[in-house]
Amino acid sequence: MRPALPVLALLAAGCGEDPSIWWLRGLGFGWTSANHRLAYLDAGVGEEGLDYAVIGGASSTGWAPDLPEGCDPDTCSEYKFEDSTRVDIAWGHLAASGMPAGTLEAEVLATPAGARQTLTIPLHRRGHDNAVVLLQGLTVDTDHPVPGGETCYDPALGWHPRHIAVALREPTLSGDGHSVLVDLSAIFEAGFSLEEVRACQDALIGEEQVPVTVRMLALAPPAGLTLTALDQAMSYPWSGNPYDPGEQPPPDLADRSIEVPWEPVIAGWSALDFTFMHEDEENRGAYLRTLSVGLDEAEGWASGHATNYSPGTQISAFDYRFQGEVWLLEAEGEVETGSVGFEEVPAELDADHRPVIFKEGWE
Repeated sequence: MRPALPVLALLAAGCGEDPSIWWLRGLGFGWTSANHRLAYLDAGVGEEGLDYAVIGGASSTGWAPDLPEGCDPDTCSEYKFEDSTRVDIAWGHLAASGMPAGTLEAEVLATPAGARQTLTIPLHRRGHDNAVVLLQGLTVDTDHPVPGGETCYDPALGWHPRHIAVALREPTLSGDGHSVLVDLSAIFEAGFSLEEVRACQDALIGEEQVPVTVRMLALAPPAGLTLTALDQAMSYPWSGNPYDPGEQPPPDLADRSIEVPWEPVIAGWSALDFTFMHEDEENRGAYLRTLSVGLDEAEGWASGHATNYSPGTQISAFDYRFQGEVWLLEAEGEVETGSVGFEEVPAELDADHRPVIFKEGWE
């Protein structure tokens, strides 16, 4: 299990030479074989390159800890299989720009009730008037104990999420113009599995505490900017037959259009908010087969999407609501954008049973 962490940990990069301005435009994963709980998710971009990892519990890594003495294996079962994902990451880069900028990494302990902190991000040079904060990267890690000591279920094996949210809101320039203040909030709420073999997990619902690490980019743009709020939803019925559960087609991106008023433009996320299974009256959590957020400035759309489609292992219908926020900034300088997909990324643990984070440098 990962060491206990403070509620908030910070790492900042501020005054000095012109920083390398990178931001996250999209992230997504899809399991190869089946749907899973969510135990670990990492995706990020920066000057050194990309990082990514996805873990879905024992049925993705093939490993589970021994049960503590007195725990019933019939109600604390784990199915040890190995699985892999396709991971997609989209990025943006602003080159040859003197725009005031700074970066910060912060960790908060997300709960169903949420956690919130006001952060200060130093800028490398003084800004004027405007302030924006965009996501550079995100890590969600369920390997954190619930209150009360040892339990029969190890949260490192993941939860069935009902609500995952991260937001960077109310960015404001400090009075002296040398930093940006922003409110960081995060929520993680799990739901019930409603499976007899996972009763020891369901007994802990409502007590989950999940460290969420957010890497962020602060900018003080001199030109135009606008904030676009998204509210999207999909609902998929279940046939009742786990081997033929019913298709879950993707949304029509024409229905998820956004107005892009400038070219070139910086387009990035400041809030990602997924709720799952709210049509389920028993407060079931979600097994996730896919999860993604993305945008395309040229085509003019932004979207968040998820599914639980998994013939052979699917046991319920599925629904989600995605509420996101996208900042659009009129760019001064050369904006580069791109995306990359990584096939069959293993859900791999190291010798200490911690997730292996894969890294890819820029060429």
